[in-house]
Amino acid sequence: MTLTLGEMTRLFREHNGMSMQDFAEKAGITKAYISLLEKGADPRSGKPIKPTIDTLDSVATAMGTTAPDLLLKMGDDDKTIDTYPYKAEIELEAAKLNAAKLKRLLAYARFLQQEDSDD
Repeated sequence: MTLTLGEMTRLFREHNGMSMQDFAEKAGITKAYISLLEKGADPRSGKPIKPTIDTLDSVATAMGTTAPDLLLKMGDDDKTIDTYPYKAEIELEAAKLNAAKLKRLLAYARFLQQEDSDD
């Protein structure tokens, strides 16, 4: 069973006897945002909540885990994480590489894509 970040947050809080306020303080995020995250959508617009990578990292740290581990638990079904910061960071780092290392990076990216299609 795949859970969303909001569902994992709620389950973590309940399992650890934490209020939204307690978890928000531990994560360094507002209680209002934790509430939206757990609901999964903005009640005013109905649009899904898309936490940034920084928010994911803050939530993961508050849970005593890492952002990559949370992403693995969420699986590929949860598209609510804004992956743009990763893309931008990859582009910045790739710009620093020479041609040989760029070829290796491309080969690795293709390997990861193939690995995803095998699952």
